[in-house]
Amino acid sequence: MFQPGVKLRDKERQMIKERFKGFNDGLEELCKIQKAWAIPDTEQRDKIRQAQKHMVKETYGAFLHRYSSVPFTKNPEKYIKYRVEQVGDMIDRLFDTSA
Repeated sequence: MFQPGVKLRDKERQMIKERFKGFNDGLEELCKIQKAWAIPDTEQRDKIRQAQKHMVKETYGAFLHRYSSVPFTKNPEKYIKYRVEQVGDMIDRLFDTSA
């Protein structure tokens, strides 16, 4: 566990950067691919969205809370691209080609 105010080693900073980058890249790729998929059954589509949104927001929220106050970079906006609410909004637009 990293503590705010504690100087991180290069390896630790790089690990945190890679995790944020991996999440950002994965979320963007997921949205790009799944935005094109259509699920005509609105009830099923909503259930899938809610399940994804719950899991991703909870996991990302915990990750963001854990590392957002850790000084792993001089440019946090480069790595912390999304707020938890934005992630939920992105997931809400999946599986609906009319969106």
